[in-house]
This record gives sequence, structure tokens and C-alpha cells, in this order.
Amino acid sequence: MPKTFKLQVVIPDREVLAEEVSSVTVPGGDGEFTVWARHASLLSNLRPGTLTVISENKKSFYFVSGGFFEVTPTSATVLAEEFEPADEINQEKAEKAKKDARAALAKPKEKAEIQAAKASLARALARLKAVQQSQKPTK
Repeated sequence: MPKTFKLQVVIPDREVLAEEVSSVTVPGGDGEFTVWARHASLLSNLRPGTLTVISENKKSFYFVSGGFFEVTPTSATVLAEEFEPADEINQEKAEKAKKDARAALAKPKEKAEIQAAKASLARALARLKAVQQSQKPTK
């Protein structure tokens, strides 16, 4: 019985990750969930958050901007606009984006501008959370 499956992460211009993994935890639209090898097929939307990958007893953390997640019993695919390893995230830039988004939300705006500011804030917070999770000691 296979204990791993192929995980692919694709952004608009290229594939950024392709490896055999034991499990992947994603920020699903209705909450975080984990899949393992031989998982039932499913399709889910993703919200901005942390993608946690376990392979060969190594845990890796990534920021994902949202998108879609497709699972079959032998593979899983993430389709996202943005994807970054947590250890490559520029924390100062993410903190500035968070501050700018909060400032934009504090001023009266058109509905489209409010939605854009909320989306920007969600991405900035998700980037910072991915960094935090990657820096926690593993058990």
C-alpha cells in the first residue's frame, strides 16, 4: 500500500513544486484539512494561508494565496496565483502590506477598493502566519 503521493503546485507561469509527499495540509475555503496517500478524490477552493507538506519526516511550510486543490488517490494538485516557501518570505514587506491594507480599510472607499484591501490584508496575514509556523519547534 503506497504511503506517499505526488504533490504538484502550479502558478500561472510554471510548476513550482513537484515531489512525493506523505501528507499535505491546506487552507481550504471551509477550513484547514489534511490529505494522505489514497485519499478520496475531491476538489476544494483554497483561501490565503499556509500549505504544510510532510515528506520523509521533513515538514515544510509555504504561503499560498488561495486557488484550487484537486486530490485523487495517487496525486494532489494546487493551482494558485502566488506560492512562496515560508523561509523566503520578506517579513518587512509583509508587515508593510498589512499596515497599508489596514490603512486603506480605515478610509471610506468604493466597494471594489474595500474588497481589494481585504484581499491584500488576508494575503499579508497569511504570509506572516506561514513564517510563524515555520519557526515553531517541531515535535
